[in-house]
Amino acid sequence: MMRISETMPSWPLKRKLLLVLLAVAVVGAWRGLAWISMSGERRLADDLASVNVYVGPAIPNPACTQLLFERNTEAGIGICTADMKTGRTQLVFEIAEASVRSGSVGILGWSPDGSVFGYTSPVKSNKQHIVVCSGYVSKRIDYYRVDSQVACFAWLAADRFVYADEKQDIRVVARDRKGKWSQVLKTASPGSGAVENLTVAGGGAIVWKQGRAVYSMSLAAPEPRVLWQDNRASRVDFAYAIETGKLLIGAGEPPDSYSVFSLYPGPPRVTNLVQRVTGR
Repeated sequence: MMRISETMPSWPLKRKLLLVLLAVAVVGAWRGLAWISMSGERRLADDLASVNVYVGPAIPNPACTQLLFERNTEAGIGICTADMKTGRTQLVFEIAEASVRSGSVGILGWSPDGSVFGYTSPVKSNKQHIVVCSGYVSKRIDYYRVDSQVACFAWLAADRFVYADEKQDIRVVARDRKGKWSQVLKTASPGSGAVENLTVAGGGAIVWKQGRAVYSMSLAAPEPRVLWQDNRASRVDFAYAIETGKLLIGAGEPPDSYSVFSLYPGPPRVTNLVQRVTGR
């Protein structure tokens, strides 16, 4: 007669079996978590791919956890946020297409700390609302009414922003201790043409492009000055590098003749040309 001990696996064999089962469980759990994460990404990708019309780029918040974008909806146009981890989207604002004027609806990006974001919405008589929303719950919390359509916009902080209107005026708006938004600075841009690429640079400087020139203004001394000008160039562009605190300015006739210059957007005595790359 066979004894029971002869039919049961020995303890070393049991331990090996337990280790194998544990390894299978760990791998299964890891794959399950990976599938959940990928399903969130797929959901976001599918949702974005299903949008028939995009107006401008999707803008990530500073932490790269949410996207802010504008898309078409069944009713017209919607301002939405999307969670980059779960893929879920949230409709923040929606307006009928018949009520939209050219340039009257648009996203205004995130504040530097990501606590708020903004968008524009139309009101009567060619006016607009700059709407401020919570970056945590994607809900409208306040608005500021402007008399002329916003041409470009930049956040200075969660409680302060700067924008240029169609009249080429540069305006700074801030929220006081009582929570009221009001204009604290207005200055006319000295150039000709539309104000473009309004950018907040280091040291409290505001930089923008107008025609073939790049202008700078300090909030401490709000007098616009020419930072760069090339009347012979058919095109002038610029970009600000946060890491180095420098401006890259491109001027010329792309793609045949184009020069890139690097400079600091500081006061005149420290605005130094530090690098020049030609033929690019």
